[in-house]
Amino acid sequence: MRKIFSAALVAMLTFGLSGCVFLFKEAAERLVEVRTANEQVIDAQIAFSLSSELENIDEFLLHDVNLDVWQGRVLLAGVVDNARLRDAATRLARKDERISAVYNEIQIDLIGSIKGKEPPRDSEKDKIPLSQQINDILLEMTIQVRFLAADGVRAANYHWLSVRNRVYIIGLARSAEERETVLRIIRETEGVQGHKDFIEVRPEK
Repeated sequence: MRKIFSAALVAMLTFGLSGCVFLFKEAAERLVEVRTANEQVIDAQIAFSLSSELENIDEFLLHDVNLDVWQGRVLLAGVVDNARLRDAATRLARKDERISAVYNEIQIDLIGSIKGKEPPRDSEKDKIPLSQQINDILLEMTIQVRFLAADGVRAANYHWLSVRNRVYIIGLARSAEERETVLRIIRETEGVQGHKDFIEVRPEK
């Protein structure tokens, strides 16, 4: 699945290209993760391992499903042909002892399904039309810009994805107020038709 554009680029768009040192410093601070370097490495290893296993189940699965790993928690989102593929992704993730939680938000493409028979897999046929994919990407970028501009929000502590105008977000808020600000931004973003969050609240030490 696609990845949203560079946070650094969006930060420049958010705060302008004036070269103001203060604004650049403020934007940079909002791009600093709370995860330690070791946690980021482990999460990357989990993502790589799980991606490989998903590909072994079905060579086109990673084309339809996006996975995000945050401090050992895995969020799966996307659209697949049938429940067998969706459930197989969950079973694989739960086998990894490094993973503490699995959130399976994979949608089933009921329109493309054939009753009593699984439809043929086709890497050239997207479950989501191109126009909808573009719309989802624009929603993701809009949310990122608004996160970077919002007071009290550390944008780098969240990963989010829009699937058919529904936003899924995982990450870590430093306070209940920050979490509510993040969710309010998503709710108030034009075009968002629903959201589901997997945000933990943990004050900074």
